[in-house]
Amino acid sequence: RSIQGMRPLDAAVSDVQGWQRTGPRSFYQNAGLNGGFHATPQIGDRRLTLKLFTAESVSAVGAQSSVGGVGRLKAFAAGGSAVPPCDARRVQAYRAGIVDADAIFDDLQAEVDGMTVVFRILAFVILWLGFSLIGGPLSVTPHLFPFIGSWLAGLTRCIVGAIAFLCALSWWSLFTALAYLFYKPLLGLVLLAAAAAAAAAAV
Repeated sequence: RSIQGMRPLDAAVSDVQGWQRTGPRSFYQNAGLNGGFHATPQIGDRRLTLKLFTAESVSAVGAQSSVGGVGRLKAFAAGGSAVPPCDARRVQAYRAGIVDADAIFDDLQAEVDGMTVVFRILAFVILWLGFSLIGGPLSVTPHLFPFIGSWLAGLTRCIVGAIAFLCALSWWSLFTALAYLFYKPLLGLVLLAAAAAAAAAAV
């Protein structure tokens, strides 16, 4: 939870009710095997350890506001567009120490870029898996043929996997290209060409 004040650790310690102190930041609550109250920790007691992280100076990105004469920072809406349709996002960030605003925005952009890469990879894997499942029944059909059925089944699985890969690449490239056409048209056109080539190869 958020604790305000110049001495947050003292405030946090004062809020701990019904716990016995075992150290500057450690507490225990009677719930041992023997039951009842005991002055020292026992096996089965609940243990609570407080960890607080502070800094002499904090850099922040946000919109200034005042509540009851006290200045505060709140999130502000940034970005958004009508074409392509994109909602604005609320931005608020804090960094320990003295950090330049450009550096904070670079960190936020790096986080967004990292998540984008993860979701793109995940989307491709899901597409590939989906097309593989669609073609899955075809890989067991060769078992109907005696003697060579098992060999043909293995070959069929490889062929189905390859076609599923090309179909997934085609659809993934198509939707990624539609997003890039608004921001990086050249890359979008390249992805459209890749989508068309993958679709032609799959067919």
